[in-house]
Amino acid sequence: MARAVSPVVATVLLLALTVLAFSMIWEGVSSWISAQRGGMLQSIRERFVVEDVWFRVEAGDRTLVTVYIRNVGLADIEIDEISLNGTVMDMWVNGIRVDSVEIKVDAGVSIDLRADGWSWQPGAVYQMVIVTRGGVSTVVCKP
Repeated sequence: MARAVSPVVATVLLLALTVLAFSMIWEGVSSWISAQRGGMLQSIRERFVVEDVWFRVEAGDRTLVTVYIRNVGLADIEIDEISLNGTVMDMWVNGIRVDSVEIKVDAGVSIDLRADGWSWQPGAVYQMVIVTRGGVSTVVCKP
């Protein structure tokens, strides 16, 4: 009888280690899936429209682009960067330079875009890339 106990104990220990290893792997995978799903749901809830774009010239021949963006999604959005044809633009709201712009649900904001040495040409087509925390949107516009 003493000889039969050793294989039984070894089998039980191996079974316990297998269950423990599987539960640790399962916990890691389920946490990763939850994190991925949360980020995806946030980006699905994030929607905005570019309602208007103005290409203007300020005093002293300085060019300015003003874009009006409205949040039509289910979550607040934060715009981190706007670029025109690959040039990252400085964002200005109400005359103050900002690094990012938060837009609440059902709200809109007018953002002035400037960059040193950058100017727009009448009739040219511009690709505007708007980078938010949830993703990227591209708009094509023409003065």
